[in-house]
Amino acid sequence: MKELQALRLVVERKKLQYQNVQNIAAALYQSKSGAEILEAVEALHKPQPINEPEQQQEHHAKKKEKGETHRLSLQLYKEGKSIAEIAQERNLAPSTIEGHLASFIPTGEINVLELVDQSKLDKILKVLEEESEPVFATSVKNKLGNDYSFSEVRAAMKYWEKEKKESN
Repeated sequence: MKELQALRLVVERKKLQYQNVQNIAAALYQSKSGAEILEAVEALHKPQPINEPEQQQEHHAKKKEKGETHRLSLQLYKEGKSIAEIAQERNLAPSTIEGHLASFIPTGEINVLELVDQSKLDKILKVLEEESEPVFATSVKNKLGNDYSFSEVRAAMKYWEKEKKESN
């Protein structure tokens, strides 16, 4: 994470340098006085503090806890919105919304059949039963092929785990 922050700072510094160079070029182009051009050149060499962009600060301040963002997706789904509508409204990928909803399969708030067709569920469960522990979505998906999405496999896995716990 520190490496990403350092990289972000480098990019921000380059942006400021570019802005200063643009100011110098504009001053030269507009035939400004020598003092104004010198002022622009001095600004290029002044150290400037790099603050976190306002948008990122807002994002960090508004970032919701994991359960809270899942719950919001569930609420919108229960209000009758489609997964695609929720994804568009929340600016998230549909697969992310499907994952949010799948997290409510173990609690019973979402029925697995809302996310996976019965025929697909049966096939996924059959493959899950044949897998050795630990079971990974990738290996199950690879066995099933491209007719099955990772979201369907993960939802079925949540259901399968719930059923295993309830039967023990």
